[in-house]
Amino acid sequence: MLNADPMFSTTILWTDETTFTNSGMFNRKNKHFYAQNNPHLVEETKPQNRFSLNMWCGIIGNRLIGPKIIDGNLNGERYVNLLTEVMDEIPLETLRSIRWFMQDGCAAHNSAVARDFLDTNFPNCWVGTNGPVRWPPRSPCLNPLDYFLWGFLKNKVNNSEIIGSLLHLEI
Repeated sequence: MLNADPMFSTTILWTDETTFTNSGMFNRKNKHFYAQNNPHLVEETKPQNRFSLNMWCGIIGNRLIGPKIIDGNLNGERYVNLLTEVMDEIPLETLRSIRWFMQDGCAAHNSAVARDFLDTNFPNCWVGTNGPVRWPPRSPCLNPLDYFLWGFLKNKVNNSEIIGSLLHLEI
């Protein structure tokens, strides 16, 4: 598709969710260290006053959509409500530029209600585990949120001395 349209990648709405904590816990698949030998790296954590916050973001072109805080655990119904809210807030010009919707293999993404929503709003133009275009197995590196944004933001949060409570993250 890039050969046919060099601007193709700017028409994809990349989406993903992550969990922020003050204990330095993170999804290990999103953080990589390349070395000839084992670097024996240790992650410092902040175990007291533990909290977590689930967040969704999207990227299209050079525009960040969100972030959106997810209230509780993500399920199909909450996911569709979140997407509906997001679509209502995206400026019309940006909304019109979305040609593809990209999500990963999260269980909530595979719910019947989520698939119906995407089939209605992005007919044959969404990528997911059970979508019209299948998410390639074990391929988190396709998504710029996975290989850049989440790691960058989590490093900022985990290296900040002011993050002492969930309230600080929500602000």
